[in-house]
Amino acid sequence: TLEEDLLDILLVPLNISTNRYFSSDEVGTHIDVPGRFHADGYRIGEIGFCDFFLVPGIKIDVTQKAARDRNYEVTVDDIEEWICENGPLPERGIVLFDFGWSYRYDDARRYFGDDSILDLLLPLEYSWPGISLEAAEFLVQCSSKIVAVGVDSPGVDTGFYTSPAESIAPSEPTSRYLTRYGLYLIENLQLRAAELPNRGFFLTVGVQNFQVQTAAPAYVIAEYCADPHPELVCPNPTFESVVSGFYPYPRRPSTNHKHSISPYHESPFPHYHRQGRSFRRK
Repeated sequence: TLEEDLLDILLVPLNISTNRYFSSDEVGTHIDVPGRFHADGYRIGEIGFCDFFLVPGIKIDVTQKAARDRNYEVTVDDIEEWICENGPLPERGIVLFDFGWSYRYDDARRYFGDDSILDLLLPLEYSWPGISLEAAEFLVQCSSKIVAVGVDSPGVDTGFYTSPAESIAPSEPTSRYLTRYGLYLIENLQLRAAELPNRGFFLTVGVQNFQVQTAAPAYVIAEYCADPHPELVCPNPTFESVVSGFYPYPRRPSTNHKHSISPYHESPFPHYHRQGRSFRRK
């Protein structure tokens, strides 16, 4: 606008840099809150601080199953098997599902499962792993105090259908179910180098403070015990084990099949970053 241009001109003699930021609220690592799927659902500005800061986390690894079936859906058996091996789900916790999908992130076609650029515009089906509705129901019934579910794939639901046809069932049933019970969702997590334990880590989810928005980019930090064999519950989270980093949004492959994508930006905690791995993409 004219006002912005005039402001830029006035600030030049003061050696002050100004920037304009334009972005969708669902790019890279981001969260979706109930207001996205339900008219009476809460918005980002209504989330309590305790649901974002040092929240106990667990990781359920289904990478081998997703490698065999790119449309794999997490089952109740997957969750029950994790509980048998690792103990009960934490209260006020975040459940992460590791599909091994982060390894595909640099190739948008392998990540989204589309065959061509037009597939992103036409009413065609995408292909990636997700969580079954039955597993989501089990999570809610098993632990009523889970605050969020996170995945390293484009969405919590398996694949995605863009057709507006009335004969097609409403899309994203798992997302709608989880958010109906007050959980928020974290998508496009970068888990390929995080090397998180199955449990015993804590998550801090930094979200842009869009008060009335239903989705927003997120900066996720994981903290875990330095001991390679941590106890079931990490005694006290310390900032010596901060893991941080992020990714840009995946871009479409160019005609020469080279990918213009920057893998990491500099960590805001460089002296801690050397002790850990990257966890989040943007």
